[in-house]
Formats: sequence, C-alpha cells, structure tokens
Amino acid sequence: MPGFFIPLLLLVIAGNVLWYWIKEILKKNGYPIRYFGNSFQDIPNIFRLAKKTIDKSAKRKYYTLGFSLISLLVLIPTLLFFLVPSIIRDSRKEQYDYFLNKSFHGIVLRTYKDSVNHYYKTIEIKTALGVETNTDLVGERSDLFEFLKANDTIEKSSGNLGVRIRRENMDTTFFADLGH
Repeated sequence: MPGFFIPLLLLVIAGNVLWYWIKEILKKNGYPIRYFGNSFQDIPNIFRLAKKTIDKSAKRKYYTLGFSLISLLVLIPTLLFFLVPSIIRDSRKEQYDYFLNKSFHGIVLRTYKDSVNHYYKTIEIKTALGVETNTDLVGERSDLFEFLKANDTIEKSSGNLGVRIRRENMDTTFFADLGH
C-alpha cells in the first residue's frame, strides 16, 4: 500500500466530518440542507451565514469552516492528480521486475482473454509439473500473445525479456514490451 494512502484517507474523512459539521450549523440556522445530492449549495450558504452573522467569533468560525472545506475540495483531487501517475509507474516497474525474473517452459494448450479476470491475456501452458495458467503478459504490448497458438513450445528464462516460441518449421523470439 502506497505511503500516502493513510494521510489521503484521513483528509477525506476530515473533509466529510467538516462538511457534516457545516450542514449541522446551517440546519440550526434555518438553511435548507440535503445529505445526498446538491451538497455544494452548503458552501455559498456557510458564507452567507458568516456574512449576516453579527458575532465576530461565530463569523470567523463560519468563514474558517467554509475556506477549509474549499481547501480540502481542491487539495484532495490535486493530490490524486499528482500521486496516481507515480502509482502507475511503480506498478509498471513491479510488473517489469516480476516478468524479468519469471521463467517458464512448456507447451501452449490455449490462449484467451479471461473475461472473469479483467480480460487478462491468459496462456495455459503444460509444463513438467502440470498445467500452469499464466497471466504474465498483462500490459505486454508486442504481438506475442496474438502470435501464440496451441501446441507452440514457449520458453522464457529468468533474467531476460525474451520469450522463445517454437512451432513446426519456425523458431522465433519475442521481446516483451511492458512499456518500461
């Protein structure tokens, strides 16, 4: 789990608590509130309430709540915008490292896109130990998956990206393109 997940979750929780606090204040002061749908109307209403409030302490509190909510509404999507690409990069790096260190050898029984499992490119390989279901080509962008046919011999050794395919009168190697 990425290190920013917990702080981001705490910001989301704080934003929800803040918003419901604002709703309760608005409700006590006669403003219409809705818990589901059209909640953004609460933002101008808290500023309207602050503007018409005479008590300086309450006025400061309402303005602080309103600006805090707006800040969180800007901060959370901004953080996600900048952090999600790094998650994707990290995920691709992990996939690359995993594939690089993976080894397999056997006869291709069938290839398919697994509709139950996110349409992952899946290869069933008969190995010396039995039948292996291999989804290591998820995100792989060469034509390797499309090229494979039943009864092909497939071989990949740990430490390289080359996948050797042999079939009658043909022996070729694909180098996996994992977008790295």
